[in-house]
Amino acid sequence: MDCSHFYPFTSYLNKCEDDKMTKSIKKFFATLIISAVVLANVFYVPAYAANTNNQGEIETWRNNSFDDLTESEKEKVVRELEDLGLSDKEIDAVIMMDSKTKKVMEEPVRANIGDTKTKTITISKSTLSNVGSAGMGLLLVSRGVPAAAAAIVAPVIAGLIADNVAFTSITITIHYVYGYTNDGVLGWNYSTVNWRINY
Repeated sequence: MDCSHFYPFTSYLNKCEDDKMTKSIKKFFATLIISAVVLANVFYVPAYAANTNNQGEIETWRNNSFDDLTESEKEKVVRELEDLGLSDKEIDAVIMMDSKTKKVMEEPVRANIGDTKTKTITISKSTLSNVGSAGMGLLLVSRGVPAAAAAIVAPVIAGLIADNVAFTSITITIHYVYGYTNDGVLGWNYSTVNWRINY
C-alpha cells in the first residue's frame, strides 16, 4: 500500500505504518514456517535407516542357527517372523531350512579348526519386491542366512520398498569359522553376518 499521499495526515500515516508492520510480521512467520517444513523433509531419516545407516553387523546372538538359540531368543525370532506376515506353516518352513543349513555346515570337510570362509549373497530389489514382506524371510534363509538374522534384516528391506527408496540390491556377507559346534561335532559355525543396502 502506497502511503505517500497520506503523509500530511498523521492518523493515516500511523495506520499505514501499522499495515506495513503487520505485513512484515506475516511475511517473516510465513518464511519461518516454510523453512521449517523444508528442513524437516531434508533431515528426515526413517527409523530403519537411523540406527544402521543402511548397513551393519547383526547382533552376536543372531549369528547362530535357530536350533542353537535360547528359548527366549527363539520366541523373539518367531514373533519377528509373525510380524513380517509369515504364517505358522511358513515359520516352520524357515526353521526347517535353517536346520538343513546347519546340517550341511556340519558335513565332513577338509578344514582345520580356526579356518575361516566367507559367503556373499546379493539379491536384487526386483526379486525382493516380488516376494513381498513375508517371502523375504523365506528367501533370505533359503540363501543361507540364519533365521534370526533374516528376521531382523527383512523388515529393513520391506521398509525401504514400502517407502519407494531407490536402491538396487542388498548384499549379505556371512563369515564362518571351522570348529566344534554346539552339538559337539566339527563343522562350520556362523561367525558374523553383515548386511549392506546398495544404491
